[in-house]
Amino acid sequence: MTAPAKNPIWTKKDFANLAEAGFKNCMVVYQCVSMIAEAVAGIEWELFKMPRSNSGKMIEIEDHPLINILRRPNPKQGGSRFFESICGYYLVAGNSYIEAVGPDRGAPRELYSLRPDRVKVIPGNAANLVGGYRYKAGLGDPVDFLPEKILHLMTFHPLDDWYGLSPLEVAAKGIDISNMAQTWNMRLLENDMRPPGGFKVEANLSADQRKFLDEQIKSGRAGYENAGRHLLLEGGAEWQSFAITPRDADWLKSDKANTRKICGVYNVAPELVGDAESRTYSNYAEARKAFYMEAILPLMDYLRDEFNNWLTPQYGDYLRLNYNKDDIEALKEEQNSVYARMTQAWWLTLDEKRLACGYAETGTREGKRIFVPLGLMPIESNNEKRLVRYKSKDSPSFWQNAERKQVLWTHFAKRVGAKERRFDLSMKSYLKSQADDVRKRVAAFRSIMDVDADKVFNVEREAEEYFEKFKPHYASVLVTAGEAGRGVSGGKLVDIELEAKDASGFEITPEIRRMLEDLVLNSGTEISKITLKKIERMIERAMQESWTVEDLTQEIYAKLEDLSVTRSRLISRTEMAKVENWGQLEGYKQAEYVEHKGWLCAFVPDSRESHKIADSEYSNNPIPLEEPFRVDGEFIQYPGDPAGSAGNVCNCLCSTYPEVVEIGGE
Repeated sequence: MTAPAKNPIWTKKDFANLAEAGFKNCMVVYQCVSMIAEAVAGIEWELFKMPRSNSGKMIEIEDHPLINILRRPNPKQGGSRFFESICGYYLVAGNSYIEAVGPDRGAPRELYSLRPDRVKVIPGNAANLVGGYRYKAGLGDPVDFLPEKILHLMTFHPLDDWYGLSPLEVAAKGIDISNMAQTWNMRLLENDMRPPGGFKVEANLSADQRKFLDEQIKSGRAGYENAGRHLLLEGGAEWQSFAITPRDADWLKSDKANTRKICGVYNVAPELVGDAESRTYSNYAEARKAFYMEAILPLMDYLRDEFNNWLTPQYGDYLRLNYNKDDIEALKEEQNSVYARMTQAWWLTLDEKRLACGYAETGTREGKRIFVPLGLMPIESNNEKRLVRYKSKDSPSFWQNAERKQVLWTHFAKRVGAKERRFDLSMKSYLKSQADDVRKRVAAFRSIMDVDADKVFNVEREAEEYFEKFKPHYASVLVTAGEAGRGVSGGKLVDIELEAKDASGFEITPEIRRMLEDLVLNSGTEISKITLKKIERMIERAMQESWTVEDLTQEIYAKLEDLSVTRSRLISRTEMAKVENWGQLEGYKQAEYVEHKGWLCAFVPDSRESHKIADSEYSNNPIPLEEPFRVDGEFIQYPGDPAGSAGNVCNCLCSTYPEVVEIGGE
């Protein structure tokens, strides 16, 4: 009669054992936890001032003590390390504790992540389940905390009021099986990757003979370093190999299935942790997207809500923390598809579209309106055809309506802003590299009296470099702006995120290409001339005050590098608005039945008075497309036209509109 099978000895379910067997010894768990914690740690937090009424706007706050403490919670940890720690504890133990250090009343000065096995919940009463928290490390005395000084992050546990359920506790048996499988494979490796076997002898062996044979096997056969070596057998001994049974084969296959089950506990696709059996590029991309959608975003939502409930109110009223989804590369494609759907959803208001995309409402009257595309026409009961009425004295232009003007300008400003941000990154890099080149050229002179500004900075050479670096960017903006011009000429707004490759309607003719090249080269020349003037003034001052070459080198580099940030913003705004307006105008010209253009002033706080006057003169009195506007005594074809002076075009956000007829019936 066979003896009954013994129950397996599973890992004890406390934090130390779970962390040792799961996180430390199981590669799958380590990868899952590390991937999630590092991904969360890399997401940027944002702070907003909430409106006091429904008509107000939500305002982002870039510099605030709350944002600062999340970026540097304590002297020993930066923000990324801090969030990696609290998420790691949460995913291993099911519990994570954050201590707020500071005055009894008021905002905390520091935040610390506490090891969950060192924290115990002090039960409260029926009204308050938690009476406090007790922290004890090593042989030191325990420290008690009031409930409001600790944020306890915990997973859902149906049978425990005070502690969360550890994911490792749920996956404990699977982890043990995975670890056993690793041990199994290691033993096979030590046995030359062959299945077990035995020696067959005809006679009974004495104890000394058995001992001698065991030593021979260990020294000449066991271990991976002896793989392939022959063993000399004496006295009729014969090696008998045991084949792997179907059960053994199933055991090896089950390791893959077990790995996938562990990944399932953490909502991590197996393809991301080394399961290459069904991994393709497409599968991996989808797995990355699912990883963020199913594992990261729910955890970020939980952290955001808990911080807004516990931490944010300590810094004042009407504050709200959120995180920036736009920086998550794996979700860009999904976001773009949402934006595309919302762009086509004309039956929704602007505010409804913004909310669907994760943004706040505009807080304006226009945000509550529905704007119907011009091309949509109702079906008449008598099937009467809809005809285009050409503009006459009694039929105003489509875009002369005040509300439509505001929507048109807002759309233009958003397009400029989106392209300006991308251009600004390249411009900052370009200006800093330019400053470094200037520093090297100045440092090459032996005497301050030998320094020649033209040798330090050659305008023509710098303009050519600018042309080569930025011409593709200008061309891309021109194409999308031209498509936008064609679109508004038909009474519709073009997607702000339109890419040049998708703008198939606008044509870059040889004449437009030549004008583009002239515009880019002219911009590079004017920007370089300003840089040269700054360098000349510094060289002149250096000679007057008898500086050394080293003094001048450091001063020029410091000045140019400091100016690179502010100059980059000014250049990016000016150039992108310029190309947008020029491209729009060329788009008007390629549209049918558009012969006139009007001026749209930005009406922002720093709008020039001359541009407001231009709006009053040309907004309701459009002029022919080829005729220039007269603004502050200068003749320009569009806002930002390089034919105007710097004082008339720099940092200008004015735009134009085409004279488009209404659609009506007869």
